[in-house]
Amino acid sequence: MKPKMIAALLGCILLLSGNMAAAGVPGSPQIDTGLRIVEKARQNDWRGAEAGVVIGIRGSVERVSIDGKARDIVLGSGIQPGDTITTGSDGHVQWMTPDRAAFTLLPDAVGIIRAYAYDEADKGGDTCVIDVHKGGFQYVTGRMNERSPGKTVFRTQGTEKVIPVGSAGYIKIEQNGRIAYFVTEGSLNVGGQRYPQGSVVVMDVATGQAQVFSSAVDANGTVTDDAAKAALADMGIGENALAVLQTAYAAAAASGQAVSEQVGLAPESEQSPPAPIAEVNYSPVDDEIGDTQPASVR
Repeated sequence: MKPKMIAALLGCILLLSGNMAAAGVPGSPQIDTGLRIVEKARQNDWRGAEAGVVIGIRGSVERVSIDGKARDIVLGSGIQPGDTITTGSDGHVQWMTPDRAAFTLLPDAVGIIRAYAYDEADKGGDTCVIDVHKGGFQYVTGRMNERSPGKTVFRTQGTEKVIPVGSAGYIKIEQNGRIAYFVTEGSLNVGGQRYPQGSVVVMDVATGQAQVFSSAVDANGTVTDDAAKAALADMGIGENALAVLQTAYAAAAASGQAVSEQVGLAPESEQSPPAPIAEVNYSPVDDEIGDTQPASVR
């Protein structure tokens, strides 16, 4: 990836987490610092940063390595497989991986890098498995997603079983240039990325950037995470619409049969834009199949 492309990506990443207003401007101190950090890691063959390097951090953030020891985490710190990263109520942390993907942990989140492997010359070992035990995160795809779709896996609560697309329950809403997915059962593959049960994904159609909230929706279709609700409200999807969707999905699941239907939503108020048409999908399965856990995962 060329420096100008990395600079543009860094601008998007820094803006995602609400850093300084100048962060998205190529040539700004934040972009220049990020470029230097990534280039230094690349020149060192990513030694000590096998799963990435920190390109943005603020507030309270802690890192514990696979041996249980607390490790420093500052701008430029290396991230390694097995690391557990925890953000406080004011914490954000962003890291870029060797394949130039980027992850941002939002406040009050816990993320565990279960496995990461990337070889520029050989895609055979491509692996990225991240557990998000609570809170939300944002993700910008990199080279691994382009050349090895499906090798990047996000999981909640360390779950190892997955259900293939078509054997899942989910709700889809498109509004104001964004698409929201509620993964109520199984897992859902969107654009080559697999999102586990409980995820709420809000995706920008133009850029492909996604906000992902783990453990944010229950098996009945009720959104339980306040940050996810705020992101949906920003799309024009308020509490009334969520209640209608929950009722529709619960009825579909209770039927025990495959259901795919459209649900009309009313505007939240007279001043609200026209409400979208949502999709409610439910497909029952007998067994969970597939195992996302690579041999290197501990």
